[in-house]
Amino acid sequence: MISERSLYIGLIPPEQRTPTPVALLKLARRDMVESGSLAYGLRYLSSPDAIALNPEHLPLRRAPFEFPERRLRDGGALPLGLRDALPDAWGRMVLESESGRPLEDVEVLLKTNSDRVGALVFSPELHFQQE
Repeated sequence: MISERSLYIGLIPPEQRTPTPVALLKLARRDMVESGSLAYGLRYLSSPDAIALNPEHLPLRRAPFEFPERRLRDGGALPLGLRDALPDAWGRMVLESESGRPLEDVEVLLKTNSDRVGALVFSPELHFQQE
């Protein structure tokens, strides 16, 4: 069975409070293997203020990035630049304790928007809500 998740990525520019939609991340899981893709939004790419999520590995471009299959125990398909937005082991343990079950990375990213230190925010919809 294959399960698919989509996650919109937003960036809160300096001196602003409202996130700017940046990209759409799609992850597909088959058993214990995950693959995915990331595509920058065309409106974001046309902005003179657009910056890459990771200049070396995810430079600005119109074509989507395809992430090859990786086992979940090896980190799955979530790019390292986005994986860095996850809480540390203790923070994850607290979130999983509150939820009463293990959480997928996408779920953790969605639960930490209000406590995030960086400029990235995540949403299952194109509309970003700050908790």
